[in-house]
Amino acid sequence: MAVLVFAVVILLPTAWMFANSLIVDKSISFQNYTHVLSDARQLRLLYNTLLLGLGTTLVALVIGVPLAFLIDRTNIYLRRPLQYLYLVPLIIPPYMSTIAWIDLLGNRGTISLFLVNTLSLDHPLFTIYGLAGCIAILALSYFPFVTLLALSGLRSVDRRLEEAASLSHGELGALRSITVPLISPHILTGAIFVFIFALSNYEVPDLLRVNAYPVEIFVLFSAFYREGAATAASLPLILVTIPAILLIRHYMGSRSYVTLSSASSYPVVVNLGKWKKLAFGFVVLVFLLSAVLPITDLVIRSGSVVSYATALRTAHRQILTGIALAAIAATAMIVLGFSISYFIERSKGRTRGLMETLSLLPFAVPATVLGIGLISVWNTPMTQFVYGSSLIVLFGYTARFIPFVTRAIGSSLRQIHLDLEEAGLLCSNSWSQRMSKIVVPLAEPGILAGWCLAYAFSVGELGTTLLVIPPGEATLPIRIYTLMHYGASQIVAALCMVLVVVSLVPITFLFGLKYLTRPRSARD
Repeated sequence: MAVLVFAVVILLPTAWMFANSLIVDKSISFQNYTHVLSDARQLRLLYNTLLLGLGTTLVALVIGVPLAFLIDRTNIYLRRPLQYLYLVPLIIPPYMSTIAWIDLLGNRGTISLFLVNTLSLDHPLFTIYGLAGCIAILALSYFPFVTLLALSGLRSVDRRLEEAASLSHGELGALRSITVPLISPHILTGAIFVFIFALSNYEVPDLLRVNAYPVEIFVLFSAFYREGAATAASLPLILVTIPAILLIRHYMGSRSYVTLSSASSYPVVVNLGKWKKLAFGFVVLVFLLSAVLPITDLVIRSGSVVSYATALRTAHRQILTGIALAAIAATAMIVLGFSISYFIERSKGRTRGLMETLSLLPFAVPATVLGIGLISVWNTPMTQFVYGSSLIVLFGYTARFIPFVTRAIGSSLRQIHLDLEEAGLLCSNSWSQRMSKIVVPLAEPGILAGWCLAYAFSVGELGTTLLVIPPGEATLPIRIYTLMHYGASQIVAALCMVLVVVSLVPITFLFGLKYLTRPRSARD
């Protein structure tokens, strides 16, 4: 049943969209593809999009990998809090950071005008608009993927191998010859995640005036109503991302990468000594640029409490709608993701490999392409109950973020030996009781992590929602995106801060509740 739901909700929209693009005047034709792909602009779009993806990935690696080593293997200041704080940029949607950086480094931005007036310049030294600004913002938003996976790799390395190597080669030699090679698949997978997310992001290139494929696809569909052309324009993007998905499957097929706990058996390996302040300065700079500066700017820009009161009064419906949809979608993804993950982990041979690959395929579909696919499938007289309701938004959230949930839960299920389930047969023949008494409690860390990721991403999702939201309905990101075009800067800033709170409160509550319900020894 779960496999059928997965196929209908997640795989069908993309397949249906491509099938429709081949029908022109009631006959099969490649006209959409030959017309769009023969356009001379395609080379420029492909160049911009690939440069955006590769540039973002490179910068994210430069930030994320050193940060993981500093957090896990050194005596850096605030080491324990940093094991959670590095995830904060994931809670801030990239378009929200973009809004703040436009206010800081736009043509009329605060920092830009300060430099112009101080240095008596005719124009700003630099501007956030353009490809470089787009790369910087996306890298600062997505580097936690690299850090998360690198940390998981570091914590899975057999400490005895490093100790043996350090006896003959020293700590740095052991790091170079043992640790780095062992965690390289985790780092590569984190880089691929960043690459895919950067390629498929619509909002940041749109706001910073960068011509990239996601923007082109959105314009072709929403402005010119050329569904077939928009589908054809998405083909190069999907052809680039599918090999990346296969690389993830190859390198991380049997590895666990979700590590949201600070519990670690590793002692401090490297005493930074005189480099401690410099290393901490690097960490502070990363958090300053990725979280502190954007949030501070939005707080200042929002003005007084009156702005928040106005924002809550005029957008309370959108706020409640967004919270409800994100919570329902996250819960549905947990149920579906648990079923899919359990099926994958308990399958063998080709069936397991096929299902694992299919569970990752949604990563290859950009948000705008997914929105077009959902409209193609559900905009029919018989399925108006989906297309004309919030169900289509829930389908969009599920299709976009289910891979995170399946991987999070799968990593926990992989650590539960089948012998434990077989031992449960001694007490009960009921499959549901064995699940509820043995498997689900042991898989709780992955389930909790999956729910939190799914909720945080869903509540801030914009690219797909912008296309599929029913008339008269809106979520908080759509409200923010709409008001931006009317120049309501104070209200936009206030709503952005509301979005941060809305993202953090349920996650903080869940982790706080889990902490308080632990025995005192476990808390320590």
